[in-house]
Amino acid sequence: MAQSYKEAAFWYRKAAEQGHVESQFELGCLFKAGRGVEQSDIEAFRWWKKAADQGDAAGQNNLGNTFRIGSGVAQSYKEAAFWYRKAAEQGHVESQFGLGCLFKAGRGVEQSDIEAFRWWKKAADQSHAAGQNNLGNTFRIGSGVAQSYREAAFWFRKAAEQGQVESQFELGCLFKAGRGVEQSNVEAFQWWKKAADQGDLDALRNCNLLYQEGRGGIEGPVFMTKFDPNIGQGRLCSNKKQ
Repeated sequence: MAQSYKEAAFWYRKAAEQGHVESQFELGCLFKAGRGVEQSDIEAFRWWKKAADQGDAAGQNNLGNTFRIGSGVAQSYKEAAFWYRKAAEQGHVESQFGLGCLFKAGRGVEQSDIEAFRWWKKAADQSHAAGQNNLGNTFRIGSGVAQSYREAAFWFRKAAEQGQVESQFELGCLFKAGRGVEQSNVEAFQWWKKAADQGDLDALRNCNLLYQEGRGGIEGPVFMTKFDPNIGQGRLCSNKKQ
């Protein structure tokens, strides 16, 4: 049978109007993307809300995102936090991460580094790379938890092995400084090179500094094959020895 978003929307609507929760969620997704139906953030919200009211975690997470950015509904961090918590308590990993971010920023909830850590930890324990990266930063600076370079390195590595570029950069910094790990210019270079390959200009600079210093077992200068302007620039290793 030929693929058809229009037919999918037709049958999802039939089931959704009878209260079928998965169809309500999927119909909302079709409206959000404008597939098989005219794009409508308002309709996407309406169907996700029906799913969320039946306890659907994915629908609750999407409501959290919708309220956070104000898409098809008035922007409200308080409502975003409400729906993220609903989904997070069911184990929805993206909502756990999002709720942690709201606690960190004090948006829609009372600011709490401890609560931010708690929710990021739940996401990290489900292998959420951004959550693992945030735990790494949390342990590195000691925000809402006792400072520990060893724990920072543990979580940065978890995320870095999944390709999380910020963690690759930070893990390189820990190896360069010998904090939480045994000092190794070779390891520092390897992790910075992985970040540089994803367009991290600061990681590229650090790789070439090692080359210029004759460290890290580098045979030649490193060149960038990709540049990502969304990755922070001009940052030094936050744990660099003075």
